[in-house]
Amino acid sequence: MNYSERGFLSTIPPVVKNLIIINVIMLLVTWVAQTTFNVDLNRILGLYSPNSPNFKPYQFVTHMFMHGGMFHLFFNMFALYMFGRILEQVWGGKRFLFYYLATGLGAAAIHLLVNYLHLNSIQNDAIAMLNTPSPQSFAAFVTRHFPEYYDQVYANFLDKWFVSPTNPIFIEQASQYTQQLLQLQLEIPTVGASGAVYG
Repeated sequence: MNYSERGFLSTIPPVVKNLIIINVIMLLVTWVAQTTFNVDLNRILGLYSPNSPNFKPYQFVTHMFMHGGMFHLFFNMFALYMFGRILEQVWGGKRFLFYYLATGLGAAAIHLLVNYLHLNSIQNDAIAMLNTPSPQSFAAFVTRHFPEYYDQVYANFLDKWFVSPTNPIFIEQASQYTQQLLQLQLEIPTVGASGAVYG
């Protein structure tokens, strides 16, 4: 049989084909859940830091099948098609599936380690700022770890605090902002099979 008689899908080995189908279905289910029920499955099935109240152990596996959108899915599945089919043909389906899952879990573990170190740095700087609250220490904390929020949210607050640096209202507000920023870091899920695909 030639290529046109067999069809495109018949040229894809079964594990790669099923992984692509599962990932596409998960993106469609995510869209339907969001538009119909206002449920963000990326927030439920994406991988959170173990320090987050949203962390669940099943997310180590489920995050590999979640994607941030059509382009994210397309590029991951294109890479899976291009490289995965070759590996599956050489190694066989079981070995390739083990490799896919192991690299996805390994990438998740490395990501969580890096995220932990990053979050630990933020927490240490937050503690230092809270121990000696001042407009300067808060400005340094925000510009170092959250520069994207400085002008949008905190510049006006800091302008007022610089005028009255010992005002307990501003000190309390800075403490609340610091806690909110720490919580914000914990609320970011990781989605996608990039670690599994590029492992």
